[in-house]
Amino acid sequence: MYAVRKAAELREQSAWAIVISNPGLEELLSPLGFALAAALGGSPVGIYFQGPAVRVLTRSFSEHLPGWKRPFSGLARRGLDKAGHPPPHEKLRQLDDLGAQLYMCGPSMVHFKIKPDDLFLPGIKIVAYPTFVEQMNAAGVQVFVQWTCCRSQARMFPPVRQRVSSSARSAVTRRAISSRVRRTSSRGRPFGSGRSQSRYRLPGMKGH
Repeated sequence: MYAVRKAAELREQSAWAIVISNPGLEELLSPLGFALAAALGGSPVGIYFQGPAVRVLTRSFSEHLPGWKRPFSGLARRGLDKAGHPPPHEKLRQLDDLGAQLYMCGPSMVHFKIKPDDLFLPGIKIVAYPTFVEQMNAAGVQVFVQWTCCRSQARMFPPVRQRVSSSARSAVTRRAISSRVRRTSSRGRPFGSGRSQSRYRLPGMKGH
């Protein structure tokens, strides 16, 4: 049994910038879990949803396993509930209460025919890449959750080449990376704030 309580005094924490492109049931666990942990620890958190992941912010969103595993999505969801992992919308509401800022990619929103009235939370900012790049430049921690797609979808959303400083390069290169975390020096608190931190449990934790 674990308890999450608010610290008497919060220290200045590095900001987190998270980019989510994959709306899969399993793929959302880690980024939203890290976001909650960071927000509970007092870090400013910004999350940018792009590509098919913009559907996560709609009222009608229902998480699924990919491909042939899709019929087993309900079973997987019940297993996650028993393990203490609430659905994405519940986690996002908690993050919103904790001061995290949610961003939606405007071009992706148009492509997937999503209207502002379809969003399940007020205050979601509809922006393009340059706006969130400013948040990423100021963040101390950056998390990328990439989307694995087929060839036809890859043509619609071509990959973007990124230049990474030598200090951020890993000695080991892996062919497929589903998520990436990079720490840099923190420069301010560009979004959100840590507040009301005593009311939520971390994913995987049961109890108070």
